[in-house]
Amino acid sequence: MVLIGLSRVAHAAPTPKSCWASIDVAESFTRGQITGKLTRGSNDSARIDDGKKPFAFILRSGTPLPVADGDVVTLTYACGGWGNRCDARLDNSLGNPIVIMVAFGSDSLSLGWESKAGKVLTRTRDPNQSKKSVRRTHELTLKRDKVIVQAKAKRCTRVKEGTKSWLVTGEAVTWDGVRPPEGVDTKQYTLIREP
Repeated sequence: MVLIGLSRVAHAAPTPKSCWASIDVAESFTRGQITGKLTRGSNDSARIDDGKKPFAFILRSGTPLPVADGDVVTLTYACGGWGNRCDARLDNSLGNPIVIMVAFGSDSLSLGWESKAGKVLTRTRDPNQSKKSVRRTHELTLKRDKVIVQAKAKRCTRVKEGTKSWLVTGEAVTWDGVRPPEGVDTKQYTLIREP
């Protein structure tokens, strides 16, 4: 009897089509941190119970996050600006990031990831302005140490960083010429750490 050894070739999981995430907190909360057990509810509701008073928020994501009900997590958030948008980071009990969400444009909670506007992807002229007023969308260049990734809106990219793997999406918006009242330069991105 001859035994033939079988080898299996490991294939990376396909990159999801969507990998965004965001949080919304009550307008009265602008900045803070809370650690406790996570509970997900219906309609994207979530809460973290630290044993004193549950902290309720809305957690949305375009792909499942590597966290389960009952896991101890730390949510760090900084909110403000139009619509009280939030930059936030959700870490597991060991302090490792689960997801980094930037909607307000600051890299302060991104654990060393730096972002800047990259290549222009679209240009849209504001028809309500008599002078030149063009909204531009850009790729978003994200960099940490030697790892660089070009993030695009509505597209998920997988990037390896040593033994870690991240799912990344993002974009930048800038204005050329006259800015309408809502015409602010922004950077938005999400980094989801894969298990």
